[in-house]
Amino acid sequence: MHILLLMDQGHWEKATTILDAWGSNLIDVIGTDASLLVALDGDLLVNAAEIMRWEGGWVEQGAKASGTSGFSNQLYWLFARQSIIIGQANYGLASIKALLSFAVYLDDVSMYNYALNAYQNDLCAGVLGNWDTETGQGSETGRDQGHATTALGWAAEAARVVQSQGHDIYSLHDNLILKGAEYTAKYNLGYEVPYDSKFYRCEAILVNGPWDAPSNISRGAASGPHVWDIIYHQYVVKRGLEAPEREAFN
Repeated sequence: MHILLLMDQGHWEKATTILDAWGSNLIDVIGTDASLLVALDGDLLVNAAEIMRWEGGWVEQGAKASGTSGFSNQLYWLFARQSIIIGQANYGLASIKALLSFAVYLDDVSMYNYALNAYQNDLCAGVLGNWDTETGQGSETGRDQGHATTALGWAAEAARVVQSQGHDIYSLHDNLILKGAEYTAKYNLGYEVPYDSKFYRCEAILVNGPWDAPSNISRGAASGPHVWDIIYHQYVVKRGLEAPEREAFN
């Protein structure tokens, strides 16, 4: 971001040095939640790389995805391979979001279509697995509000990647992300919402589910403002739709 705001050569050199170092030195990513780490931090890195490539004229070291070194090589053989086995609920959405970003950077149509199909149709990780189409209830509303809200943010960010490629999936399933945002915002404002205890995430038992009622954990204080800002901009500002609960949740 300093590159975009300041166009400073020192920031450019430091950023490109970091990206090239990741491409040259990273050997593996391990641990229980390695795929989540890759999905979150890998996505940040690839977006930084996009900025450096298109705004700063960066040419990475070892730039071929099939090569033996370079940032693209790490994206293809290490980051994407960690994310390709998509998990459930918000965890799965994080991987989908990252795969879309990786695919755009690598110009990998197969990877892109794989992630896009998961976003649209995966009944555990996609939008249909994360929100009830009738009410907007999240599949982790009963777990805690942090996870319920994070899922909205990652879905909105994934849709923004697709938007950059000329397609609109914010409107998917009758603006389901907006419906989910309105439901979650209303509950976090302190109001009662309809709750179906039979709608919950896949393998809910792994996180102490299923749940009988919406969770009060982090209620009213969940997630960062960027989640709500993206949703407001995409649905209210750009599309002229109403989102009264979102507007009240500031």
